[in-house]
Amino acid sequence: MPSQWRQYVLRGSERLIAETTRDELVRHVAGSLVDVSVKQWASGWGRTSGDQEDQQGDHQGPGQDPDGSAGPASSTAPPLLDILLDRLIARMVPRELPEREKLVESVSPGGPDSPAISASVLASNMKRMGKQMEHLFAAQDRLVRVLTWRNETGTLVLLLALTVFCYNPMYLVLLPLLALLFGVVVPAYRERHPRELHVVPSRAQGRTLGKSLLKRVARASCGSAVHRKTVEEALLEDNANLQLLVNLRDFQNMGTTTLRLTDAINHFLTVTCAFHDERRTTLFFAGGITSYIILQLASKYVNWSLLVSAALWTLMLATHPRVRPRLHNAMKRIHHHPSQTNTEGSPGAGLHDVVVDDQPVTGHVEIFAIYREALVPGSYKFFLWSPNVFDPQDECRRAQQAPPGVRELEDVLPPDGWTFDANSTWVLDRDVARWSSEKSLQLQLDDEAFLRDTVFKRQRFTRRVIRLVE
Repeated sequence: MPSQWRQYVLRGSERLIAETTRDELVRHVAGSLVDVSVKQWASGWGRTSGDQEDQQGDHQGPGQDPDGSAGPASSTAPPLLDILLDRLIARMVPRELPEREKLVESVSPGGPDSPAISASVLASNMKRMGKQMEHLFAAQDRLVRVLTWRNETGTLVLLLALTVFCYNPMYLVLLPLLALLFGVVVPAYRERHPRELHVVPSRAQGRTLGKSLLKRVARASCGSAVHRKTVEEALLEDNANLQLLVNLRDFQNMGTTTLRLTDAINHFLTVTCAFHDERRTTLFFAGGITSYIILQLASKYVNWSLLVSAALWTLMLATHPRVRPRLHNAMKRIHHHPSQTNTEGSPGAGLHDVVVDDQPVTGHVEIFAIYREALVPGSYKFFLWSPNVFDPQDECRRAQQAPPGVRELEDVLPPDGWTFDANSTWVLDRDVARWSSEKSLQLQLDDEAFLRDTVFKRQRFTRRVIRLVE
């Protein structure tokens, strides 16, 4: 296991150890040591040197050297520290972790269960993922160069391919199939079965024949564009020092971008579409319904292939390095010198002046005035204002602690997202029998709207609240 991954696993083990008691930790470590010792003893520690020599002489496999040393198979044996960490984690985690949904089980029931958590497997997978991510980031760089017109030939080829896809979607299957056959299978066959090469004289000295057009299109860049040093150029200069840092930085940025995208989607679903802003959500709903009706009625009369392909070409041409600055300047002029048609009397001037005439969401909150019996029997002294009834079954009372509350009624705050109605005040609820039965309280009633027990008595007050609109 690499040293950096071993440190991560050790830190995770320390966190697991911190959450266990001392006796459990000693028991887990002792059991893990016994398991590892038994496993290593069974795998070769308990054999004598004579037995090992006899076994190597009689059963020498193809993976061993003539001198009896093990071949590549023995080098893959996990170290003792990895086995100990796996055993320790296996003893600390539950016996059976909950399983995720699997497509294989839904297609063919009875498939194998997920393997147990392993420190060595986790570290190995992270190391292999780091190497595989290099190809993903390289493909991302090529795609960015194509979309930003730094590879003009590749951008035009992409637009032509997308136009073909719009008019005949079957090419979404045919073109990747051709790329797989002639870009992977045929070159592999030529490498597997090379033919005798014939020297063809060239008229121009120094010119190489047989360059790949696809590679030239994919790697070409705009010579006039000024851009920073690419990752490939930097790695060619200092491969050993920059490879790991570049991968870690790109992996970090990819995670940050994913989290920002997730936060934006959650904000759209929980804020924009959840009527936190009544005006914005109403406009979105009205626009969505109008767009749906128009598209549904006009869909059979629109040439969608032409429309989508024209939109793609227009969008890509608008992002061209020579076109984008001019469009930006034109938008600035329009913004600083608005047209006379967008005046107050124009038909679309009040499009967004939508006033949502809706009844506010209201409710009532309750608070209890708790009184405690004084030294003189039959007399009570005010204790505090609390949202709890503080009956004999209350958890705070059973723990001999005061309930949550305040001493002054002005310090009582409404719930989050609500506000007190300015036209209402605290009102005493004199129907003690009703609210006590609703709360399943079997306590004594009196004529002063109190609910009494042996030590405390309480009154219920209510006030109207209005939900806030964000």
